[in-house]
Amino acid sequence: MARKYRPNFRSDISRATAGLEEALGAYKDFVKSQAQTQIFNDNARRIVKSYNQKLARARNRGLSYLPEKQSLREIRQQFPNRKDMEQHLKQLETFNKMGKSAFDVMETDGGGKLSRYQYYYIKANLDDTKEFYFKQLDEAREVFGNDPYSIAKRDYVLNLEAKLNYLYRDIDSLDQSGIKTFQKYISHAMNDEIMKSKNFRSFLGGVEDIMDMLGYDKKTINALYDKLEELTAAEFIKLYQESDLINRIYELIPSPEHGRGKLNTDDENAKEIINKLLSDVDGMVEEVKTRS
Repeated sequence: MARKYRPNFRSDISRATAGLEEALGAYKDFVKSQAQTQIFNDNARRIVKSYNQKLARARNRGLSYLPEKQSLREIRQQFPNRKDMEQHLKQLETFNKMGKSAFDVMETDGGGKLSRYQYYYIKANLDDTKEFYFKQLDEAREVFGNDPYSIAKRDYVLNLEAKLNYLYRDIDSLDQSGIKTFQKYISHAMNDEIMKSKNFRSFLGGVEDIMDMLGYDKKTINALYDKLEELTAAEFIKLYQESDLINRIYELIPSPEHGRGKLNTDDENAKEIINKLLSDVDGMVEEVKTRS
């Protein structure tokens, strides 16, 4: 004879209550996170606005050796990591709080001139810039530093080494050209994320155009696009450095010299390369993510 089911209402209510409390706790955390993000964004807008207003007033007074105007959108692109963005905003806030002394012109022992804030900014970002070029150099050596057949690749490594060595000069000994070189190297490091993102977007757009010209259906194009979008810009650059297939696809992308809307090869060869990408893309993405 079958046993009768006797519901345990107390146990059921207890489980339901625990689930409700867990959901409520998660919702409270979400609301708190949203509020903190809003406060951070409002503060960032205030800092950048104050910085640009102060800079505009200095330009109107005809002052020289001024820092660059800031864009909150570009700052977010430059510093996808919130901690790094907060550090940069603190440097802009320092400019806001320095008063007129931010524009005092300083002269180095080497005869170079720059504002007090520019001097502070170089000093504040020098270690991170060195670290950026150390990382670039390590990656370059790992990828193609030992290739004895590529003069261009060897020169790329030597160029990075020269930049890194230059950054170890004493800023107080630099002439005007040296100061501009320091500023250029720091700016390059700062804008690296923006350039990576632009290069990645350009590649994705190029692949989409190629596949459209070759008659691939939208479902196939979108599936490939979505898969490649799983990569960060930095991961894509690493894939580009290491993958002959990605380089071959770059060679397909129409150039203004070749003629807009025309492939740089015949359709049959282009389809062979794209089909290879379609068959290999899952493994390529997984491999580069595993090593990142």
